[in-house]
Amino acid sequence: MNKTELKKKLEKLADRVLADDFEIIKARLALNLSDKLEHGDYSTNLLFLVSQLKKISLGQAFDLFQNKILSWLEVEKIELVNGYLNIFLNQKVLWQDYKIGLKKILAGSKNKIGRGRKVLVEYVSANPTGPLTLANSRGAVIGDCLAKILKLTGFKVEREYYVNDRGNQIKILGQTCLAQLGLIPFAENFYQGEYVKTIARENKNKILKLKEPEKIGRFAANIILKDLIKKPLKKFDVQFDNYFFESNLYRGQPKEKILKLLEKKNLVEKKDGALWLKLSQTGESKNEVLIKSNGEETYFLSDLLYHYNKLVERKNKLAINIVGADHLDHTRRLKKAMDLILGSKGEINFIIYQFVHLIKDQELIRMSKRKGVYISLADLIEAVGPDPIRFIFLRSSPDNQVELDLELIKKESLDNPIWYIHYTYARINGILKKAKAARIKPTTNALVSFNQLFNQPDYQILWRKMHQLPDLIEDIAFDFRVNLLTTWILDLSKLINQFYEREKILSPDKKETANKILFLIFLKTSLDFSFDLLGFTPKNKLNRLDRDQGNKETQNPTG
Repeated sequence: MNKTELKKKLEKLADRVLADDFEIIKARLALNLSDKLEHGDYSTNLLFLVSQLKKISLGQAFDLFQNKILSWLEVEKIELVNGYLNIFLNQKVLWQDYKIGLKKILAGSKNKIGRGRKVLVEYVSANPTGPLTLANSRGAVIGDCLAKILKLTGFKVEREYYVNDRGNQIKILGQTCLAQLGLIPFAENFYQGEYVKTIARENKNKILKLKEPEKIGRFAANIILKDLIKKPLKKFDVQFDNYFFESNLYRGQPKEKILKLLEKKNLVEKKDGALWLKLSQTGESKNEVLIKSNGEETYFLSDLLYHYNKLVERKNKLAINIVGADHLDHTRRLKKAMDLILGSKGEINFIIYQFVHLIKDQELIRMSKRKGVYISLADLIEAVGPDPIRFIFLRSSPDNQVELDLELIKKESLDNPIWYIHYTYARINGILKKAKAARIKPTTNALVSFNQLFNQPDYQILWRKMHQLPDLIEDIAFDFRVNLLTTWILDLSKLINQFYEREKILSPDKKETANKILFLIFLKTSLDFSFDLLGFTPKNKLNRLDRDQGNKETQNPTG
């Protein structure tokens, strides 16, 4: 019984008890995974809502539902804590859920939440005017992980990178190349990175033939995209199905099509020689320029064309855009504009992430791509590897700023959370390796293993934690909070290490050990699955682990 099924049963029960009054609270009824397993598997606000509705105490609301919930929902027990009803699933349900639900997901089967809906996830989309930096890399990891989860849960997902290959920044890039060759004076707003100098010198003849700054800029942008963006993304294990170029929006007549649509809806006006979108109709304080008085199209018009292409021309039901906090105002205005244009034809959802602050030697490094002061993703991967960066970027909600401490993420220490997770995995792998060397095979009767181990508190809490995984994946598919998965895997790792310190796995009793080995395989499988979604590379062995394991598992493992 997963969370969705349990909520449906809870709703049916509440409908029976409350009759017509249930419709009043139905929309506000929530069922959530418990943050702390000692508070149960799930918690619901049902009693709080009933207390408000019936004007009775929480205790009276609890009495109204207690016996009915215990018989109807097949739960082990329920508790009223701080206004919330905590629900503990019984052993039988936990076993069935694990066997059917979790193992199905771990086997790679897709569930049907998405029902094949087309979703386009756009992320990174950094201007191709310089190397990929930390400012864009957080979006890369969020987008990569979210796309995997949406695909797993039955959505038809396309992953896309939008390439801004036209406009003023491309012209400035071309001018910078000319300045690096000494053909024009160097201006303050030109790009100052060493990479532009290298591109200009290595492609001097081609640049001289192109002559025009915008053509030169587009040529240089293609080189930057190929060598300084796509290559580090590949090392970062971030994939895209498509690179969509802004210049393609102006081929054919998509601009004329959307401008006519806006005119029909009376959403545009000409003023001071420019064409304006009447965003003031949505409550905005000012309108937005679509075409400047010199005839040049604005970025805002390009974004309207692009999202119309996503949702209408390519028939995606949902467009998810993952962008940095500096786009907050723009995304709000863009969403309002697209709501005017689309009506009910599609949905846009923006995930806004805060930027990354790099800490080195306990000091904040301030970065600027145009001034040439930055840490590139490629350099950071070379220094610490992809896993620590991915973990730090995924660990916090996108709403929170991230501090990337270079010294901490390189430490082989339990203070370093990503190393701690790898340490946990390597410990499990080490025990399984010793069991194999001792010719101890896992039991083939999983139910017997479950029943014998479940009543032991250390095992039970780990079963309950693993049981959360399928629900957690579904939650992320609904609300896009990929940071929930890193929190879960870190919590699981802590429980595993606490368990390991108290429990002797390899013992003289081979039958008992065979049951425990199967349990460890379940733990390892859960970690493997989570690692795959997060884009981590499992570490089967760590140098420090070898030094640390002068412990009980090395002492007479089989008797």
